[in-house]
Amino acid sequence: MIDEALLKEFKDFENRSHDYFSDFYDRIKDDRLFLGGSHFDENDNKRFGKSRLKMPVDVISNTIRAIVNQYSSAPYSWLTTDESLNDIANRFLTTTAVKASIYQALRNSTRLWSRLS
Repeated sequence: MIDEALLKEFKDFENRSHDYFSDFYDRIKDDRLFLGGSHFDENDNKRFGKSRLKMPVDVISNTIRAIVNQYSSAPYSWLTTDESLNDIANRFLTTTAVKASIYQALRNSTRLWSRLS
């Protein structure tokens, strides 16, 4: 059974992490809107016509994938002096949903880092 204090400590850590990275999350949302063509207004749409794609060309996808795929050779792991905590955290990190979230965060941060998206 997981200790209640350990759960509380992990939730507190998650709350601090969310607060710390909230600006980063907002930037990810803005970048996704940009990649979807939100920076074009109605005047742009009239000027360019209906045949133009609203979404900008993503010319760096291969570079982003190359950087992100390095993660698969050395995935994140939880390392503390508490082996039971390490075991719980590492089982959590290897769930399908969490791995997908990690890859998405890596893709987003790589795209932000490059400033080319």
